Amino acid sequence: MYKKLKSKNSFKKLALIVMISSIILGCSSDQDPVAPPYTNVDTSFQSLFNTVQVNQGLVNDQYMDTEVHQYSFKMTKSGKIYSVGFQSLPINEGLFHKIEIVDNVTGTIIYNESHKFSSASVDYYEINPPLEITANNSYSIRETFLLSQAPSGFFNDLICNGLRKPNNSSLTFPINAGDMIITGTNNYQLFAIGSPQINYFLPFIDFSFTPN
Repeated sequence: MYKKLKSKNSFKKLALIVMISSIILGCSSDQDPVAPPYTNVDTSFQSLFNTVQVNQGLVNDQYMDTEVHQYSFKMTKSGKIYSVGFQSLPINEGLFHKIEIVDNVTGTIIYNESHKFSSASVDYYEINPPLEITANNSYSIRETFLLSQAPSGFFNDLICNGLRKPNNSSLTFPINAGDMIITGTNNYQLFAIGSPQINYFLPFIDFSFTPN
């Protein structure tokens, strides 16, 4: 038995391939990394939230002991939602909160996932694939945490971060800032007893939107 040796031409071809590959890899490593298509910093909602707090003299507070916190909104540009963010109460950390996004025109729930959120800061979950959002279409985003899930069994476990007036009177809508318009809020009980609280409290339910 014997081992056939490669010809000189084969060695030359192999050396050429190795050299070209090294050049390509070297060039690739010098290129800047591709920026992600979204950020959870200075989102459209954060900008609106901060603007309306100042303009309407609102209080940023943990408030509204309802099982569902919801607001309705429109984006002035078409684009995509890449993530959702929320902050849990310390007593509820490690428990699931359901986040839904609804197309109000068709009545279709386009996002429906349950997540465990941190209580230390707003916690984000990526949406993959991202949600397509149509300009000037009406949507709602809501967070649900049931009284039956509450560790203490009290309504106080249902409150969340958001904005209210100092005298707890109704907020003024619509609220415009940047490419986002909030048209109203609805905070209500799903199974527990209680009346819906419409337009009294803007819950902090964040999302990352990037226009097309």
